[in-house]
Amino acid sequence: MYIDNPTVIPATSPLSILNSGIYADGAPYSLTNSLALVNMGNPPSIFLPATGTYRLTAQANVIYTGATFAANQMMNLRLRCINNATGDLSASSFDTTLGIVTTLTAPIGMFPLPPVNYTTTGIGDNIQVYGSLTAAPSLGAVNVTAANISYIKLT
Repeated sequence: MYIDNPTVIPATSPLSILNSGIYADGAPYSLTNSLALVNMGNPPSIFLPATGTYRLTAQANVIYTGATFAANQMMNLRLRCINNATGDLSASSFDTTLGIVTTLTAPIGMFPLPPVNYTTTGIGDNIQVYGSLTAAPSLGAVNVTAANISYIKLT
């Protein structure tokens, strides 16, 4: 897990609330047909330190790992607040079509989620990356191998 230079800008500094980010990796997370936290041991999760409006950006790296799909499937990635105002962040959803594949192990891509302006409802809103497939592969997996979220405080 990587947090933007916490030794250079201490958490108590007024600058620490202006921008930050987190990079999460670890054991690959297999997407399923149920929307769930993309948790690789260190989930991509940020806490917004003060009330206000933030510009949030996120992306996820996704691969096929021996995957087989007999039909096209949709993959969905999105940002979700899991406390205070629980729910999906408006306009944060990213969808893409995965093709028909047979026991394929290969990169699918690094997918940026749409940038979102988000206004907190309280201090410490916890924002995380969630993902799903319309159907799990009949063999193998579709794995998220890394993800990140960052923010810039606008107001």
